[in-house]
Amino acid sequence: MADEAMDEIVFGGIGSVSDAALTPDERSGRPEGAAQPTTILGRMAEKAFVQLTSDPAMRELYGDPNRGATLVQAWRTAQMFGVPPPVCLLASGQPRVAGAGISTLVLVSKDELLRLLYTALNYCARSAAQLFIFDGRMGHAVTALSAEPNGDGVTFHDPWPGDSLLSRGQNAAGVDAQRVGDVWHLTSGELKRVLVAAFISPAIWASMSGQPGLPTLAELRASDLWSFFHLREIARDDSDPTYVPITLQPGGCIENITMRLISYENEEIYSADLGLRQSWVIGPPFGINPFATDIAASWMATLTPQADRPKIAPLIEELRSLRLDDRLKQNSQSAEWSNSDAGRLVSAYLGLDDHSFASSQDLSFLTIETAKDADGTAWTQIHLTLG
Repeated sequence: MADEAMDEIVFGGIGSVSDAALTPDERSGRPEGAAQPTTILGRMAEKAFVQLTSDPAMRELYGDPNRGATLVQAWRTAQMFGVPPPVCLLASGQPRVAGAGISTLVLVSKDELLRLLYTALNYCARSAAQLFIFDGRMGHAVTALSAEPNGDGVTFHDPWPGDSLLSRGQNAAGVDAQRVGDVWHLTSGELKRVLVAAFISPAIWASMSGQPGLPTLAELRASDLWSFFHLREIARDDSDPTYVPITLQPGGCIENITMRLISYENEEIYSADLGLRQSWVIGPPFGINPFATDIAASWMATLTPQADRPKIAPLIEELRSLRLDDRLKQNSQSAEWSNSDAGRLVSAYLGLDDHSFASSQDLSFLTIETAKDADGTAWTQIHLTLG
């Protein structure tokens, strides 16, 4: 819809944060016409967003789930649930759409916006993009799931219940999206008439711009992490070649370490999880186990995308140097250090006071937290979402 008071377009459908923030599997889990996410994580995200924006101050930042959000508010929402900040492609000549505050804003012609969008959607089978449309009367957001390689159109999911707002009779622009099973298809010509902006993966944008993107399985196998810790692949699910879960195992201490990856069909790594048994991380006979900190630091250093490594390097060095010594004792007594990134990372890694740590980089999102398995064993979980 259009917000007359602000004279800026607000886009409905932003409250469906699962479309912007969840994995491709979770994005595709809605039945025809569903207005709410059907996965557990999707429902949790939706509930958390509604609860968050019940605070007027938070609505200023993230928008109103009952009315919609500006482009900048939608950009903030897109990274609320553990994904890197998306790149915003914005069509030039949009006086009622502001992009100030978006870290990577690419202002292009409408034709170039479509070309870049099609390139991004065809980067790999699991590529997706959030699209912001305006029909002259209302703003709305949908999720593009694929694009035809010949440029004839896009397939998208619309969070609106029932018919899509881009179907005949549901919009002021006269576009006529066609239902295809549980999703919709719109021709390139019709999309051009209503498309205002698109959010795409920062990793895909990096590759499109000739910059280093996500780490690959080949790079991992050639790394010091792989050779020094004698890693090997012990399980792989190739039932869907576009989204491949892989389990790794080090050469020793296998009862205290878990390693899992997800890769795309181009062998780029989408996510990386390292689990360390907390009684092994800290406790007799080492105090703070140097082998555990070494493998954790090496995991982060190797699987963080190249573009993000300078930013995360100080945290990795903090982890490598972690010892149960006077320095740590003095730091832990400092409120300034405890509230710093280094202090929060150390607390989360050691499992102190149920602390968790989160850090967003340009191409990756790092979290460290405690998780317990079925028998109550505590594990330090280091999770990297890439791209």
